[in-house]
Amino acid sequence: HLLAPVIFVTSTAATEGVIEGLDAGGGDYFTKPVRGGEALARIRTHLQNRLLHEQQRSLVDQLMRANVAKNRLLGMVAHDLRNPLGSIGSLTEFLQEDGAAGRLGANQLDLINCIHDAVQTMLQLVNELVDVSVIEAGELRINPAAVSLRALIEESATLNRINAAKKGTRIECAVADLPAAIRADGPKIRQVIDNLINNA
Repeated sequence: HLLAPVIFVTSTAATEGVIEGLDAGGGDYFTKPVRGGEALARIRTHLQNRLLHEQQRSLVDQLMRANVAKNRLLGMVAHDLRNPLGSIGSLTEFLQEDGAAGRLGANQLDLINCIHDAVQTMLQLVNELVDVSVIEAGELRINPAAVSLRALIEESATLNRINAAKKGTRIECAVADLPAAIRADGPKIRQVIDNLINNA
């Protein structure tokens, strides 16, 4: 609801009295004698400012609701994309196996490898899209449990060695002394490690 602005009238322009009135909730003041034209102009200005403030707050509320709806839509679209992309990735991995679908030439294998790499990149982008939409919607859930940080690092390094080798690079895992277990959300920490290695 729009609150009416408080304007008080004082017989003196002394600083102490004016400050006391403003501290009590006043938004403006008149000194006696009150001039009608000035009073109407000030009242009109205050009402317009209050109305603009209310319109601004309403616009912010609408934008926030639209943002929530956008995040939900992005989340649903990303989830729907995961299954077909995962299926394509599995099929390309099947074709990459020697002799699984008959003898393939070098050019055919190169094309399959390109498709596989593109699918993995798309899956990573979809996963990041899901994470961003969930975080912005305030719905990210952390499920902490006892996990081995060493195991997460070694698993990520092992799986990323394939892509690294294709790019002519090598991943060496030299993990320093770590506690046997830490309390963390294993899958999310693993995703962080994967992203670090992929970015590197």
